[in-house]
Amino acid sequence: MPALCLTGPLTRSEVLERLAWLEARLPGSAQGDSEPVVIDLSGLTRVDTSAVTFMIALERRSRRQGLTLHWKALPASLLALLRLSSVESLFHLK
Repeated sequence: MPALCLTGPLTRSEVLERLAWLEARLPGSAQGDSEPVVIDLSGLTRVDTSAVTFMIALERRSRRQGLTLHWKALPASLLALLRLSSVESLFHLK
């Protein structure tokens, strides 16, 4: 599966729409030894704490389905929010 790319802002006003968009593109469940799904965040232009909630929600959903997510190219501001929230270790960051 190619990387799923998010672009533009990921703030409170966009998070529910973005979550639905991304969930619709994830496989329904892991198929044997499936490859990790890569979520590319290099195109994000603005984030707030809602982006952390977004990542946690997507990670939980994926784990229930037996999927592994790899988060790629996080903006520095989002990485800082993950560290401040003490949740950085919940994610496979690339």
